[in-house]
Amino acid sequence: MNQPRKLSYSVHPAVWGAIALLFTIQLIVIGKMRGIGDHEGYLLNTSRIFSINTYEDDGSANIALALGHAENLPRYLPYGMDIGGPYLYLGRLVLRAADRLGLITIFADPSLYLLYPDTYKSVWKTFAIYKAALLILVPLSLSWLCSNHYNRSSGILAAWIFVAMPFVPGFETRLKVDSLAVAVGLLSIIHQLQYVRTRQERYFIYAAIWLGLTLSMKFIFIPAGVTLACIHAYCSINHPGRLHYFFKKGLLAAFALLAVYVMANPMALSGWLVYAQSITRHLGENTTNPISTLSALWLRWSSLDIFLGPIFIWIIPPALILFSWLIFYSKEYRLLFGTLLALLILQTIYFSVSFRGTLANTTYYYYSHSIVVIPIISICIIWFRTLTIAKIPWLTFLVTLAICISIILTFKTQFNIIRYLTSLTDRQSMLLWINQNLPPGTSLGVPIEKDTNVINTLIQVDPFTYRVIPVGKDAALVTQFNPDYVLWVRTDPSTPPLAVPGYTLAARFNDGVELPHNRYDLYQEEVYEIYARREKISPRIIPKSPWDLEYDIGQFVRQDPELQFNILQFQGLHFYPITLNLFRKTQSTVSPFPTQAFATSIRYGTSPLAYIHQADPLCLTLWGIKYVIADMRPESAFVKNTITTPEVPLVPVQRLLTTFDNQAREIGIFKNTSYLGQAFFAAAPNPSEVITLRKARGRLLEHPIKTYGELYPGNLLQTGNISALEAHFIIETDTTVDILIKNSHYKQSYLVGPGYHDIILPFSVTKTNESVSYEINPISESGKITVHALSASPLRLKRTPIVSFSDVDPNHGFVHVESTEPGRVIFALPDHGLWRAEVDGQKVKTMPGPAGCISVPIPAGEHFIALRTTFLE
Repeated sequence: MNQPRKLSYSVHPAVWGAIALLFTIQLIVIGKMRGIGDHEGYLLNTSRIFSINTYEDDGSANIALALGHAENLPRYLPYGMDIGGPYLYLGRLVLRAADRLGLITIFADPSLYLLYPDTYKSVWKTFAIYKAALLILVPLSLSWLCSNHYNRSSGILAAWIFVAMPFVPGFETRLKVDSLAVAVGLLSIIHQLQYVRTRQERYFIYAAIWLGLTLSMKFIFIPAGVTLACIHAYCSINHPGRLHYFFKKGLLAAFALLAVYVMANPMALSGWLVYAQSITRHLGENTTNPISTLSALWLRWSSLDIFLGPIFIWIIPPALILFSWLIFYSKEYRLLFGTLLALLILQTIYFSVSFRGTLANTTYYYYSHSIVVIPIISICIIWFRTLTIAKIPWLTFLVTLAICISIILTFKTQFNIIRYLTSLTDRQSMLLWINQNLPPGTSLGVPIEKDTNVINTLIQVDPFTYRVIPVGKDAALVTQFNPDYVLWVRTDPSTPPLAVPGYTLAARFNDGVELPHNRYDLYQEEVYEIYARREKISPRIIPKSPWDLEYDIGQFVRQDPELQFNILQFQGLHFYPITLNLFRKTQSTVSPFPTQAFATSIRYGTSPLAYIHQADPLCLTLWGIKYVIADMRPESAFVKNTITTPEVPLVPVQRLLTTFDNQAREIGIFKNTSYLGQAFFAAAPNPSEVITLRKARGRLLEHPIKTYGELYPGNLLQTGNISALEAHFIIETDTTVDILIKNSHYKQSYLVGPGYHDIILPFSVTKTNESVSYEINPISESGKITVHALSASPLRLKRTPIVSFSDVDPNHGFVHVESTEPGRVIFALPDHGLWRAEVDGQKVKTMPGPAGCISVPIPAGEHFIALRTTFLE
């Protein structure tokens, strides 16, 4: 009696060749990756997880989880459910290893990626290479499935068909887990079929384990659970005590499935309720009639050339018919054909029910179907080729030749996509054209609804350089605003161009229009068109748009001759209508600056800096803030609590009128009179001016530093003519604490979270004849606080004539200093721990400065200081 054939995981050299080509193609595309911090477009997009204008939202969610910043994700995504699970956790280890090797930079504060978008792109590319390495499991699974359960030739063909898929290069760099989940699901199918063939229970358990693993990543292969149950029922029919056997082994497999699911993604246990609520809401919102669902299914099944290319799509109908016939004709392979066909049908039903509202608009939902259909195509082709060998030998050569030609033509389509993916996108070309041809101040209508953010994935025109005007998705507001130009975007190339009287086409960018696609973009190939108004109109006649505010601010900033400085806005920009945020003048525009990089030094991240008066006025100087932009409504916190405070050094320079949510609002621009530039000198205090509180030692016990008391005596303030202090706290706490520093009527609160903290806080002295005191109060009554060290010293900041030259930007700082006393050069740059400093060419160790700044110690004399980031060297 013949023994059932064992599963073989050997790989034919032809399959290895396909895998090598697949990985090479992925590396080429990854090397030219676009859509992350494009320098042609405006960087900030507040709808993104890290506020960086990435093209792919799911990919940015995956990166956030892999970097360990799940707190930024909505709904069930922080639990890793249905977006990656173990794929993301393993990716986290890969990124950490790459960071240790110096290949990428992982910031503890993700807002720093706004300051260094190239480091974010390197993280994305590294994760994409990791994904490409896992992607080889897809051709391997296809090869093993066909080789083990049909023959080796079909396995080789299946691997090459997948590698030639035009869809793969453009989709996989989006970092979605779909293909990997399908590959692991196919491993479950392999073991399900082996269970039928051998009746060995271990393959049933293996199949359940692989199914649990794929479900821990994404739920797209749930239909494999139905086939597993059906196969187990089939195998139980001829077993003695079949009902008992069915339930006993079924429960064991279910336990194995759940155990693997939980071990692979432990976070899912706490996320199931949130996920269920989200899915219930999703299904309730996406109600469509059967006709629209059927039309969506027809659209998808008739558009599989997007995935499989122009040749293999025509093989699908006869292959499905042949498979259906072979189920009855071939006893040997009946279960193989039936299982694959059932899996494909169940996948279609499952997606129709689960994603009916978005089925017609989201192409990649049928990626899994196209992979499942590959073994069906491969087996049918090889079956026909085998038939010709037996009956018409001369036809075998023609069939083999046809297979090779089909793969080559499919690769030709893929290479066209690769060519587009490795050149400028239509979006990038459009942005370059605008920057090269339109002067600042040009009014530009964009297809976005009124009172919405003018920056999104498709449109990244700088609103601080151009007058960006939302004219509606249907261009209904063009005649109202009469912009100089209208930017139009067509995600569906079959839709007609813009037709607005008085405008003519000035430029069109449609290099990707010939790529295989349908209504939803795949390769960033949207068609961009720019229309120019025929008749010139005086700018004074053009009605003002709410977003003119951003241009007016940009114009004000450009008129300042200083090359770079920081700007603090409070509820004064449409980007951030209700928050406090930093921006920076860079070259000729206003760019986002990571507020938290500074603000977390004085206020705990879960309760971020929300009002200007929550920061000591010294912070405005230390953070290099030259101007403050703020909401001037009478009820505004800025009007009530900031400009009414004598210690705040702000004077008004300009006022602008705009609208927020159709309500008129006045925005004020204020100059910081204590502004010292982007680098300044702080003289070292005399040793007698430094007050240090230490733990008192008794005969038997060591008395801890009190959580309240005098921080700095009034007599030293008066004799030293001290107007500012820096207080150095080293504390450890298990709760959020409020550090309160007081001098006469003036007091300042600093919020610190749980953990060990070494912080340097600036404080403005208002009364030099009164001492400065401190209190450390826990938010929780049961909270524990340990003060390990506490000191205070004068903070004497000077700019000229000591600092005679400075060139400071987020990547470097070059300063010439001439001083008669030792001290530090403090840069208005965040201390992220990745700085390298030199003084006169000699390496020196940087020091943390007050309020989260970075500083470099120097001796007395004339010196040249160079500060550089280690990750951009």
